[in-house]
Amino acid sequence: MVSVVLVAITGRWGWLAAGIVAAYGFAWVGHFFVEHNFVEHNRPATFQHP
Repeated sequence: MVSVVLVAITGRWGWLAAGIVAAYGFAWVGHFFVEHNFVEHNRPATFQHP
């Protein structure tokens, strides 16, 4: 959401790309370290089924 606001304020579309990369990164890290180790014991399928 911060990246969308920054695009609206600055007009630089690079913030949107940065926001998408950051969101995907947080999701991947959270899924790998939290769910893999504590909950469901599965790994992200990023590199198996991109």
